[in-house]
Amino acid sequence: MKLSSQLPEWYMSTDCRTFLKKIDLVLTTNVGIPKSEWPRVFLYTVKDQSAAEWVCEHIVNAGQNWEEAKETFTRHFQKAEYNSLLLRKFH
Repeated sequence: MKLSSQLPEWYMSTDCRTFLKKIDLVLTTNVGIPKSEWPRVFLYTVKDQSAAEWVCEHIVNAGQNWEEAKETFTRHFQKAEYNSLLLRKFH
């Protein structure tokens, strides 16, 4: 994939929202990739084998669109500490 050098890599310690924003920027600025294929980008960016298998099963094989894929990815991989931090800020 020609964009591989431009894409961020996903590791369990990576901030999910920042990671997705970078992917959005790369895919948006590189014309020619149909948006229907954008969820497949996770197969190139997720380096952990079990995480890649999860992505393949729950996002790619499930036929999710890009918005659904981002939401599913965030729900699964976002750290619990991030949610509690947001709740503390909210209160």
